[in-house]
Amino acid sequence: MEGALAEYRKHFVDNGFGVAPGLLAPRDLVSVDVRVEPVLNLTSAEVRADLGIALEHLVGDTKADLAACRRTAWEDVRSGHRGILAPSAAKKGERTLMLYVESDRGRLVVSNDPDRISINYGPNPLFT
Repeated sequence: MEGALAEYRKHFVDNGFGVAPGLLAPRDLVSVDVRVEPVLNLTSAEVRADLGIALEHLVGDTKADLAACRRTAWEDVRSGHRGILAPSAAKKGERTLMLYVESDRGRLVVSNDPDRISINYGPNPLFT
């Protein structure tokens, strides 16, 4: 869950979206069980080398890094993958799974798990 919390902070709080109307509504971070295939595993140095994308681009924040990530994701969807497992750009050592729910290729099954924590309300909101 630490990786997911770091991703939330990076994409919503640190970028200023956490103060946008609608995003201030109470939010919970929940765990889900995901069964998905095929998945492109960008945590593998061999796979990254085959695709010609550097780890630095996957975890970087420059416009060039984001463009490389978007290009890789677009090519991934077009090649038939249902998701990407990648190193987290928000927390070193963590991973993030991006799912393409709009795709009808492969297999995707998502079900609820019991873990739930409040992330922007309660005694210790992440806005601080």
